[in-house]
Amino acid sequence: MGRSAAPFVLAIGGFDPSCGAGVGADLRTLDSYRVAPLAVVTALTVQAGLGVKRVHATSAAVVDAQLLELLAHFKIDAVKIGQVPSAVTARVLRGRLLQLGAPVVLDPVLRASGGGRLASKPAEAAIARFLVPAATLLTVNLDEARALTGRRVTSIGDMHVAAQALSARGASAVLVKGGHLGGDPVDVLWHRGRVREFRAKRLAGSMHGTGCALASAAAAMLARSATIEEAVVEARAHVRRLLRAALVVGKVRLRSPVHAPASGTTVRK
Repeated sequence: MGRSAAPFVLAIGGFDPSCGAGVGADLRTLDSYRVAPLAVVTALTVQAGLGVKRVHATSAAVVDAQLLELLAHFKIDAVKIGQVPSAVTARVLRGRLLQLGAPVVLDPVLRASGGGRLASKPAEAAIARFLVPAATLLTVNLDEARALTGRRVTSIGDMHVAAQALSARGASAVLVKGGHLGGDPVDVLWHRGRVREFRAKRLAGSMHGTGCALASAAAAMLARSATIEEAVVEARAHVRRLLRAALVVGKVRLRSPVHAPASGTTVRK
């Protein structure tokens, strides 16, 4: 087995040519946390931050081949899953995750923030059935929470209900992100029968790929033996650092080409 001084974190998801979202964004985040990144590509997308123009799903057989090759050479300490475009890919991932025994952060991106479907309707059902129960931490925005629960999520109270419902489906911890609500953003974490709200002042502007950055930062923290709450606190701080450093290029707000460094305050190991 290959091994480095840093833990290995596997990012599974689609490829965004701008690297603002998807595995490109994941790898940049993981590198900033000084973990060793690995990647499996589930889809190729055509986008540049203003909406997805086209999606070409990687076949489930090729996804599985990528996984098997990595598993033959590396001991993986945490996994982050993003875009899962098909039901059969969701089933393949479930089977391999059972072999790993590593913490899994699932960020089920169903639609791009700029517009465009990233997972088929059958894939949504398969994600709920096969991947949500495998998640150590499930991170969802309001639309994703609605799609996976079938419930309207339009208030903080609805977020509490959705988080508990998704936990009841098997996820060990659930973070429902409230950035699309009006006013200052509130995120709701449900873990071990307890709820915690995270509040912050809203920063001006928006940027695609923040969900990818949050989930991959949390995976890096879990790989370094952080608790769920430590991972969530640091991941949220990472996203705020990215937003503060973002660059505006034409009509697109992009993450800075310079890494937003990890704080280092809660990374143990």
